[in-house]
Amino acid sequence: MQESQGSTEKFAPLQLYGQEYMGNTWAMANMNMIIHDMEGKIEIGDTFRHPKFMQAGKLAQFERVVANPMWNQKWFTEKDYDGDELGRFPKGAGYPGSCF
Repeated sequence: MQESQGSTEKFAPLQLYGQEYMGNTWAMANMNMIIHDMEGKIEIGDTFRHPKFMQAGKLAQFERVVANPMWNQKWFTEKDYDGDELGRFPKGAGYPGSCF
């Protein structure tokens, strides 16, 4: 709880949502949520091809997003970027390239 000008305000606990492709990293993330008494959900799978957090056929929206960009992965191509059907990339911005 946080005090503000003599009154007490209640804040909802932080909820963490995530998706991880690698099984061991997914397991470690879930274990850390339990150890640190956090609320949320970590899904397993490919965030680009099979995003798990959807609402009404669109990607779920969150207040904060931390991600390793897909174009940093060896498998991600310009065709993937241009063919995205979920509106994650601005049209006409151009493929950002790869670090590989």
